[in-house]
Amino acid sequence: MKYSIIRKITVSLMIIITPHVYAQNCHSGIELTSPTSRFTLNGDGTATDNKTGLTWMRCISGRDWDGSTCSYGSNIFPTWDESLAIAENITFAGKSDWRVPNIKELITITEKACWAPSINETVFPNSRSSMYWTSSPAANSGFAAWRVDFLYGETFNLDKWYQTNLLVVRDDQ
Repeated sequence: MKYSIIRKITVSLMIIITPHVYAQNCHSGIELTSPTSRFTLNGDGTATDNKTGLTWMRCISGRDWDGSTCSYGSNIFPTWDESLAIAENITFAGKSDWRVPNIKELITITEKACWAPSINETVFPNSRSSMYWTSSPAANSGFAAWRVDFLYGETFNLDKWYQTNLLVVRDDQ
């Protein structure tokens, strides 16, 4: 009995924390919420969201822009504190004011017509159907922060020690 409960908890945790790799699916009857036309794809590995005015690094942390995609490098999975420090120390595309997006900012790039991943794969190539950090701490706990899961575009708050993906943003000035 005790083994069965431990096994169920372990399997449940593995499902929650394991990055998922799927082929993206989009519902043709739903209007895209994050179409490529909404973004200016800059030649330097960044994309400016013309709706929000934010400029996003197109590659997730650990990947390098090669001129057309994010195929070089290896994904890194920082904790929340590590994510904040990484973003603060990034210099990319001639800019050094990168940061971790807050929950409201990161949710704006979810593609609600698609899943696995629920993000525009043209704008953000090689994105993972997995969780991404936000800079927003959970109000109910000093130990948790908000994340966006790009499998289905859902939000979660989980412990800050958990390691997951990172996309960074800057205010376009």
